[in-house]
Amino acid sequence: QLSTTQGELLRGRAQALEFAKIAALKGPDLPIARSGLGYAYGQTLQVGKSLREHSVAISLPGGEPDVMRNYGYAISGTGQANEALRFVDDALAL
Repeated sequence: QLSTTQGELLRGRAQALEFAKIAALKGPDLPIARSGLGYAYGQTLQVGKSLREHSVAISLPGGEPDVMRNYGYAISGTGQANEALRFVDDALAL
C-alpha cells in the first residue's frame, strides 16, 4: 500500500530503518545488509550515519554492484561527484 500522507511516509521510513537495523545485526559482515542500513538512514535524513554504514559496506569483501551503486548515490550529495560516478560506473561494469 502506498503512503498517502507525509505522516504515513515518515512512519514507513522509520519502520524500514528498524528492519534494516535488524538485517545489519543478523548479518554485520554482509555488504548488502550494511548498505541497506545506510540507505535507510539516508531516507530518514541521518546523513552521517548513512555515510558511515555505506563506508562499512563498501569496505567489506564482495564487490556487489548494488552496494557500489548505493555508495555512489550516497556520496553524490557530498561534493564528491567524480568519486560517486566512479563507483556507479564500476557497478554498471559488473
